Amino acid sequence: MSRHRSVHVSLEPGGGLPEIHVAGGTATLVSVGAPLADGGPVLDDARGRVRLVPVEGAAFLLLPAADLPVGERLRLTVPLARGDSLQFALTSVEDEVDTEVKLLLLQSPDADARGLEDVARFLNSSSREQPVALPLLPTRSRVSGDTSVRLRSVLRLGRHVFVSLLLWDRRADAEAWRRLRFRAAVKGGSVVALPALRVSSLVSTAILNQHTFVTVLPDGAERLDVALNGESAPESTFCLPLPRETPTP
Repeated sequence: MSRHRSVHVSLEPGGGLPEIHVAGGTATLVSVGAPLADGGPVLDDARGRVRLVPVEGAAFLLLPAADLPVGERLRLTVPLARGDSLQFALTSVEDEVDTEVKLLLLQSPDADARGLEDVARFLNSSSREQPVALPLLPTRSRVSGDTSVRLRSVLRLGRHVFVSLLLWDRRADAEAWRRLRFRAAVKGGSVVALPALRVSSLVSTAILNQHTFVTVLPDGAERLDVALNGESAPESTFCLPLPRETPTP
């Protein structure tokens, strides 16, 4: 089965490696939603089984001579003109091949967008923990090493999700929020790291801080993960299911 699809990709750390399914004798056209760096994509394939052919614009063809062995994944690096790069894995799946893949680069929410600060102030000023639009878990607290995090409230407005958190750190580390990671589980099983913007912060004590973040969900998102990376401890994660949006009449 051949398919045309769009793949959301991110420059944020912590996401899975997106896959592109290739098949011997079938060309796969990959288009990138950002200018490519000079030199083009690089494939980690010392045996030269897959040819890379540049085409007009920010696009290229993948031309495999044969299917890849079951379970093998070839790393594909796509350098961007802006200085960073995207990472993918090429693999072969029986009876399935991507004949056209459009890469959609996830962007951080616009810091100057009207209304973001107003929503953040609403979440911070609420005297109660009020989950809105997303179901919260029975246990709202997580611990990773010396840092504890409590999920205070969540608000979904279309594709934007606002997450308000309380952070405690025994070392009075005001930068603990930098270890938070946001990810989306997308229909089909892939996990995408999400850029997140910290739109508001309240410091109530030396060790207790409240932060509100906003992120933009990709199409097909089914779950939002909010993770706290421990410096020397396992990651601790909130997994929030994303119910389907109700169409507006």
